[in-house]
Amino acid sequence: MRAHGVPIPDAVPTFYPVPMELLTRARAIEVSTAESSGEIEPVLVIRDRDEWYLTLGSDHTARDIEKADIARSKAACPKIVCAEEWAYADVRPHWDRIELAGWAVIDGRRQPYQRGTLGDVMEPEELVRILRERLAPLPNGLTVCMGTLPLIGGKFVYAPRYEFEMVDPVLERRLALGYDVRVNAP
Repeated sequence: MRAHGVPIPDAVPTFYPVPMELLTRARAIEVSTAESSGEIEPVLVIRDRDEWYLTLGSDHTARDIEKADIARSKAACPKIVCAEEWAYADVRPHWDRIELAGWAVIDGRRQPYQRGTLGDVMEPEELVRILRERLAPLPNGLTVCMGTLPLIGGKFVYAPRYEFEMVDPVLERRLALGYDVRVNAP
C-alpha cells in the first residue's frame, strides 16, 4: 500500500462499509476515473447468522481517490460478485487448497494480475469473530469482501476488462467472473 501512496490502516483487517447499491452482478460497470482497477476477492455472505456462503468478487476501487481517502475510494466504484455461491461448510476442510487467479485484459490479451490461494487471506472464522466484536449482532445478508492478493509485478493495471476465477480442485468446480469497465470521466 505504501508503495502506491496509500495510507496504511490503523488495524488489520479494516472494514470499509459501502452502500448495498454498489453490489452488482453486472458484467459491465461504469466508473468516474480512469485510475480504477479490479481486485480479486473471496466474498463471504452471512445469512441467518450461521449460514455462510462463499463467492467470488472484485472490489473495484478508485486508486486516485484511495491515496487521500480509502473509504471514499471503495465507495466510488461498484463491487462485482458472481451469482453462484458455495456453502462454506463444503469448502472449509480444504480452504487453503482453493486457487484464485486474476487477469487484466488489454487489447484482448490476458495479462496475469493476481494469483494465490484462499490460504493467503484471513480465514472466515477469524474474520467473523472480529466482525462480531465490531458489529454485534451481524445483520442478516451481510456481504464481506475478505481481502485480496498481491499484484503480480506490484503495480495496478487500469484495464478495460478484468477476469477472475476461483477453482476448487477437491470438489472439481470453478467460479468465474469477468466484467468490462467503462470510464465516464467529466
